[in-house]
This record gives sequence, C-alpha cells and structure tokens, in this order.
Amino acid sequence: PGSFKRAALVTLHDLHMVKKLPPQGKYNDAQRIAYTGVILLGYMIDKEIPLFDGVENFIRKMEKEFALGMVSMGRREEIEYVLERIGLRDCFSSIVSAEDVTICKPDPECYLTGFNEVDAARTRAGHHPITHGECLVIEDAPPGIAAGNRAGLKTLGVTNTVSEKVLREAGADAIAKNIDDWFPDSIRRVFV
Repeated sequence: PGSFKRAALVTLHDLHMVKKLPPQGKYNDAQRIAYTGVILLGYMIDKEIPLFDGVENFIRKMEKEFALGMVSMGRREEIEYVLERIGLRDCFSSIVSAEDVTICKPDPECYLTGFNEVDAARTRAGHHPITHGECLVIEDAPPGIAAGNRAGLKTLGVTNTVSEKVLREAGADAIAKNIDDWFPDSIRRVFV
C-alpha cells in the first residue's frame, strides 16, 4: 500500500497535474489515494473521453422519446464533467451520484432515488407520474443489475464489461451486446 501511494503521488507531481495534494494530516491515506486517482482520471479524460461504441447515438435516440436519468457511483463532479465534454448533459433530467446515496450498488437506494427524480422531473413538465414497470435500468455490471432488480425495475444488461452469462446470473431481464442496436420501439416491445 505504501509504495502504491508514493507511486501515485510521484506520477501526479511528474505530470504537473496538481499544484498541491491534500495535506497528510487532514486526510487518511485512502482518501489521499482516492483524490490522486480522481486527478489522474481527470487527466486521462481530458485527453480522450472513453465511451463504449454506440453509447452516444443510443442516448440521442432514447432522449427524444424517454425521460433519462443517470445513476452512477462516481462523483457528481466527474459525471457532470464527462457529460458536458461529450455534449450529453442536456439529455438527462436527473443525475444520481455517490454523494446522493448512503449505500452503493447492489443496494437499490441509488435506483429508487433516480426513479423518484426522473418521475418528479416528468411531473414538473406536465406528464403523468410513471410506475416502476415503465422504468428501465441499463447496466453493464452485476451489482447494478441487482440494484435495479431490488428497486423493482426492469433491467437491460449490456455486455461491455462482463459476459451475458454473468449478467443473466445477476438477474438481467434482457441482454444487449451492442446498445446501439436498440431503438425506442424495441425498448417498448421488450419492456413495456
């Protein structure tokens, strides 16, 4: 652990990405490492936004017909930054981040919060409230699939990071190998 911390700190200083790291007395080692990881991630994202194939097109197709919310266990600052950089921030009526919940996935709190925020945004816009059966969770990790299921929501597993078998074992209602193959009508036919 000590060598990793030193390596991360040296890397950051060598790249001149930060002027000052958090003071040792104020933060524990885990917090300092997390902070340096966020700075390093920011540096990498500044160079190129890592998006899975088809994600941007899929979001553009869906936002024309559905209210979209973002649920991520990342920090709000990171989520907002990435969405702004890729020009998709305006597609989401709500964002739920790690700061908005007390328990991470697979606990359903994040998706229950996201559902309530999307429903509130729709209602403010003059639409009828939505039901859990009208809300779809799209996830590429088993804890997210489990969280969506525990929240009483339907789930679409995407094989970006794990296999179809793993997502099905986690409880995914359907599987997408390429998210961009899905259209609003196919979402309605399969899930509504």
